[in-house]
Amino acid sequence: MLQSVLQWYLYFGTKSFAMFSPEFPSESASESERRQRAELLETVLAPLLEDFVYWFGRSRALLAATQLGFLAPAEQQDLIRRLEQAESEVKTARLLYQATGKQVAIDMGPVREWHRLLMECQAVGMRYRFGQRGNAYNKDSDDVEDAE
Repeated sequence: MLQSVLQWYLYFGTKSFAMFSPEFPSESASESERRQRAELLETVLAPLLEDFVYWFGRSRALLAATQLGFLAPAEQQDLIRRLEQAESEVKTARLLYQATGKQVAIDMGPVREWHRLLMECQAVGMRYRFGQRGNAYNKDSDDVEDAE
């Protein structure tokens, strides 16, 4: 089914990433070592891809439903676009991973980019939540001043 080293190149705009077999680069590994590597890869990669899809979708839903006061509309649309692109890439990688019988891994370059985008979304979410709490505190303090 798969050669000892399988490479896939997927192109998303100007970005590409390689997928390769878990045996790479050592083809002389024993069957037991190969099995251990495949199990480790499945233990780490499958949940990681699921997490990316979940958090990208959740971030995209928030950004699509709420105009954030601290982001310009163009910045917010750019973030939504990047989330859609990354989510598509992750779903494609997950599909290829499953279609090859979980015999491939993903190059760390795109994973790093996905992680950076996820951290950017986390920062936006924290700022949004902090602003929400700040508005609640400000409203409460205004009520106290009115009562005096």
